[in-house]
Amino acid sequence: MSASEKVLSEPSNNFTGQNESMNVTNDSNDSLKHGTQSTNDSANRKRFKAGVDREDLENLTLSKTSAFDLQAAELVREVSVSNKYLKVALSLVEKLKKVLKGVPDEEESNFWQACNKLEKSGTVKVPLHKPYPAEDTNIKVKSSSPVSISPGILSCSGKHFSTPNGWVYDLLVEMPQTLFTPKDFLNNRYFHKRQYFLACLAKEIVQKLGSDVEVKYVALHGDVRRPIIKIKPVNEDSSARKRFSIDIIPCVAPFFPTSKLLAHKNCLRNLSADEELLPTPFYNASILEDQSTLYYRDLVKKYSINSQFIEACGLGSVWLNMRGFCSGMHQYGFGHREWCIMLSLLMSASGLPTGSVLSAYLNATQLFKGVLQVLSSDSLSNSLHKVNHDKSPLAIVDQSSPTFIDCSTGLNLLYKMNQTYLDCLKTSSLHSLKLLNENEIVNFPKVFLTRVNVPILEFDVSGTIPVHLETTSENYTDLTDLDSKFSYYISQLWNILRIGLNDRVNRLVLSQSEVISSDVKDLLENSYPSKISFGLLLNSEVSLRLVDVGPSLEDSEATTKFREFWGEKSELRKFKDGRIAESVYWESSTPSERSQIPMRIIRYVVDCHISNKCGEMVKFHNEEFQIFSHAKLSPNVDTYNDYVPVTEAYNEAVKTLHNFSDIPLSISEVLPADEALRYSCSRVPGYDTFATTPINIVFQFESSSRWPDELEGIQRAKIAFLLKIAEYMEGLENVEKAAVGLENTDHPALNCCFLQVLYTNGFTFRYRIRNDREAALWKTLERNPATRQKGQEGLYTYDHIFKFIPQHTLAIQAICQEHRSYSMAVRLAKHWFYSHMLTNHVSDEVIELLIASVYVNSNAWQATASGETALCRMLHFLANWDWRFEPLVIDFRQRLPTNIQSQAAEKLEILRKQDVSMNRNPFYIVVDYDLESKHVGWKTPTKMIANRITVLARAAVSELMKPVTNFKSLFNSSMDAYHFVIELHAANIPTYRENAKLKYKNLKSLSTERPGFSPVSAFIEEIQNAFNDSIYLFYNKDDPKTIGGIFNPAIMNPRHFKININYPFKVVEKDSVVVDTTAVCQQIQQIGGDLIKSLRLQI
Repeated sequence: MSASEKVLSEPSNNFTGQNESMNVTNDSNDSLKHGTQSTNDSANRKRFKAGVDREDLENLTLSKTSAFDLQAAELVREVSVSNKYLKVALSLVEKLKKVLKGVPDEEESNFWQACNKLEKSGTVKVPLHKPYPAEDTNIKVKSSSPVSISPGILSCSGKHFSTPNGWVYDLLVEMPQTLFTPKDFLNNRYFHKRQYFLACLAKEIVQKLGSDVEVKYVALHGDVRRPIIKIKPVNEDSSARKRFSIDIIPCVAPFFPTSKLLAHKNCLRNLSADEELLPTPFYNASILEDQSTLYYRDLVKKYSINSQFIEACGLGSVWLNMRGFCSGMHQYGFGHREWCIMLSLLMSASGLPTGSVLSAYLNATQLFKGVLQVLSSDSLSNSLHKVNHDKSPLAIVDQSSPTFIDCSTGLNLLYKMNQTYLDCLKTSSLHSLKLLNENEIVNFPKVFLTRVNVPILEFDVSGTIPVHLETTSENYTDLTDLDSKFSYYISQLWNILRIGLNDRVNRLVLSQSEVISSDVKDLLENSYPSKISFGLLLNSEVSLRLVDVGPSLEDSEATTKFREFWGEKSELRKFKDGRIAESVYWESSTPSERSQIPMRIIRYVVDCHISNKCGEMVKFHNEEFQIFSHAKLSPNVDTYNDYVPVTEAYNEAVKTLHNFSDIPLSISEVLPADEALRYSCSRVPGYDTFATTPINIVFQFESSSRWPDELEGIQRAKIAFLLKIAEYMEGLENVEKAAVGLENTDHPALNCCFLQVLYTNGFTFRYRIRNDREAALWKTLERNPATRQKGQEGLYTYDHIFKFIPQHTLAIQAICQEHRSYSMAVRLAKHWFYSHMLTNHVSDEVIELLIASVYVNSNAWQATASGETALCRMLHFLANWDWRFEPLVIDFRQRLPTNIQSQAAEKLEILRKQDVSMNRNPFYIVVDYDLESKHVGWKTPTKMIANRITVLARAAVSELMKPVTNFKSLFNSSMDAYHFVIELHAANIPTYRENAKLKYKNLKSLSTERPGFSPVSAFIEEIQNAFNDSIYLFYNKDDPKTIGGIFNPAIMNPRHFKININYPFKVVEKDSVVVDTTAVCQQIQQIGGDLIKSLRLQI
C-alpha cells in the first residue's frame, strides 16, 4: 500500500481531497441567460411588499445570511458552468436548430414501408422496441419538421451544473400533433411513431453534421421505449466543465386524454388476467411524461427568475450526484430533473399538506431543506400524495407507490421509483436534515462534498450480477408493462433476491451500472448492460443464521411455493418446539463459510432461477476482504465471541477479590481498565496468547480518613494492602501464582505497585489500587508555583490510569455490545496501524475512538453491520479530516451539550495559537469523559505521525476507489522509507515462541514467559532514552521481527557544534557537524546484543 510513499511527509495544506470526486474547478462566471426569461422590473418588484424599499429589504436579507448560506453559494458557483463554456455549447445548439428545422415533410405512408425506406440509405436505423408492430399493421407515419425547438427543463434557466461526467444541454423538440391519432396511446403506437420521428431527426443530423459530432441513441431515463439523440463534439475536452453533450428529446403538447392515462387504466390490451384488463401504470406514465414536459419546462422557467430557486436547484444537483441518485428507472428514478420539477411544484401548487408549501421569499438553503423535508415524509409512500387536486376533475385512484401526483397533468413524478429506491431517498434526506440540524457549518462537507455512493463504503455486501437475458421468456410483453426484457429481468431479480434473503438484510438495492446507448445504425435492445450492481445492508441479528424456517406442513399451498423456490435445498424438519416445517439449512463447516451465508444465498437463488452458471459469475467487492480479515484476525464469524473466555476470567478475578475480607477496609468498586476487556485488543488473551498478556483491573476501597497525608506514604500503604491480598490469593485453588510488582521506581510519588495474579485458567490479571486522596494531594502541589509542573504531571498520570482508562473501557464496552461488528472493525483498524509500523506512535485509545466515531457520529452513511466496511469508513474519514483545525467530538451517551462542536472548535483554535508547532494534541478528540482532550491524543500521535497517517489513509482510499481493489495491499508497508532497518531473531521474541506452543495444546502449561514483558518494546524504549529525539523507531506490535528507524531531519544537515550534543557526530566543515549514522547503528547493535539478527543502513 505504502510502497509509493517514500518519505514520512506532511500533507498539503490544502485539504481538498474530499472535493476531488466533484471534478470541478473554481471558474464561476455568471452563466448566460438563455430562452425567453423575463427580466423586467415589474416582474421583479412583485417579490417585494408594497411600502418596503428594495434596498432596505436586500440589506435585511444580507444581514440574515449565515456562514452556511455563503458556503452553499460558493459551492453553486464552483459547479456552475461558466459563460465561456456555455457559448461553445450554444453555438452547436444553433447549428442543430437549423438542421432540425430543415427536416423535410413527406407524405404519410405505411409504417414498415417508411422504416425500410429510411434505413435503406444505411445512415440510421429506427430504434424500435419489442413488441414490433405486426407486418400487416395499418399504422401510418410520416417525416415532419418539429413544431418548436427550445431549451428543456435543465436548460431553460440558462444555468447549468457540472457533474463528474460533464454537463448536459437538453433540447426539447416538439412533435406535430398531426402525426398521431386520438387512439395512438394504445398498444405502443405512440412510441413506435415517436421512434420513427426520432430516426428522421437522426438521419438529418448525421447527413449535415456527421463529421463534427458523435450521434447516438440513448434510452431516456433507461426507458427503451423512449429513445433520445445524444450528441457530443468529436474533439471533446477532458475537463468536466468543458465536457458537454446535447440531448435531443422529442415531446408532444397535451394531446391524449389524461383520464385515459391514469395509473389504474389499461393501455396495453394484451395484459389481462381472468379476462380482466390489468392496469399499466408505467406505460401510461411514460406517455404522460412526454406530453407534460413542455408544461413543466415552462413552470421551472417561470421560477428561474428567482436566483434563489436556481441556487437551490444547484444544491440539489450536487446532493443527488454525491449519492448516486439519477432520473434513470434503474438508478433510483429521482434526479436533477425531478428535483427542479418538485421544487417548482412546491412553490406553486395548491392542495399541499401543511408545511410543504415553499415561499418565493425563502433563500436557497431554506428551499433545499424544504425539498428534503418533503422527500423524507411518510406521505410519499403511506398515502396518495396529490397536488393541485382542488383544481382538477381527475379521479385519481391509489394504484401505485410511491406517489407524488400533480393532478394538473395526471403525472406521478415518482413513477420510476420502487419502494426500496424511495426508502433510500428518504433515508438520505432524513440523514442530511439531521446533519444540518446538528451543525450545518461543520457538517457541510458531509452533506455536499462526500461521495456517498461508493459500494465498499455504503454497503456491507456489494457486487455485480451478470445479465442473462436469454433465460427471460420471450412473451414477457404479455406479463408486464415495463419497457424491455432488461427491465423485466431486473424486476425478476428483485423478487428472487427479496425472497431468498428475506429478513437477513435491512436493505437490498439493485441498480443499473451502465447507460443504455447505441450507435444510430443499431438498436438499443442490442446494447443492454452486461451486469447489474447490487448492495446489501445486513441485519446483524439474523444475517448469519444457519436455518431458514418455512411454512408449516399444514399449509400445503405455501409449502409448495417454498419447495418450488428453494428446490433441492428445501427439506422437512422437526424443531425442538414440536413444529414440523419446511426449512433450508446452510451447512457451514468453518466460521468463514458461515460469514458468507448471504453471498451463498445470492449465488444459489441466481443459479436456480436465472441460469445454472450465473451464480458462479456473481462478483462480490468485499469477499476477498472478509476472507483476509477472518484468516488474519479470527476465524469466528462474530469476533465479539472470542472474548467470552476473557470475560469469564474477569468475572472470576473480580469475584475472587471481593471474597477477601481479612483487611480493615472493604472493596467498594472494581473496574475494567484494559483493551482486552473492551473487546478490542489485536491478540485476544486465551485465544491468540496465554500468560504473557496481563489484563489490568482498577479497584477502590471504601473511603477512610486513616490514609497517609503524603504521596509516598500512600504508595507504601498500597504495597502493604497488596502484599496481604497476595498472601490470601496464594492459598486459593484457582490461583497459580500471586506476587506484588513494582513500577515507576524512579518516581516514588506515583503509583509504584500492582498485584499480578496468574490464575489456573491461564489468564493473568494486574490489580491496581485507586485512592482519591492522591488526586487531592497532586492538586495541592499543582496550586503551589514551586511544584506546579510536578503536580500537573502527577495529576495527569493519576487521572489517566485510574479515571480515564476505566471510563474509556466502559464506554467502548457499551458501544461494542450495541454494535457487534465493532470488535472486528477495531481489530482490523489496529492491524492497519500496526502493519504500517505505528504501534508505539498511536495509542490504542485513539484507534478505538476513531472507529467508535464511525458508529456513534452522524456520518454520510447508515450504521454498518460489517467490520470491514467500518474500517473503510474510518480510512475515508482520516483521509479527509483536517485535524489541524477540526476537533473530533464523540458523544457516546448523548449527554454533551448541543453546542459542544463549536466549543471544542474554539478551544482548539486557542490551543493552536498557543502551540503553533503542534507539540500537543495534533489529534484533538473530545469525549464526555475527556472534554479537553487531555488524555486522548495529548502526546501521541505527534504532528509528524499525524501527517503520516493522513498520507497512508489517502493512499488506502485511493485503492478502495479502484474498480478492483487489492485489499491486502491496504496492510502492506514498504521499508524503503526508513533510514535503517533492524531485523530481530524471532526465537528471542515471546510472541513467536507463544505461536509455536499454541500449535501444541499439551505445551501450554510449559510457558515460562514473564507476564507482561516485551523485549522488543523494552529494547525500543532503551534506544529512545539513549538518543532522545535524534531518531524515531517504528515497529509492528503483532509482528515485531522488523524495526524501522529514521533520523531527525534536523541532525542530518550540518549544524554548529555544541558541547551538549547527545548523539555520535562527525565533522564536515569547521565548527559544523552532522550525525554519524554508522556510529549510531553500532551503538544500537551493542544495546540489542543477541536480540538483533541484522541491521542495514539505507542512506
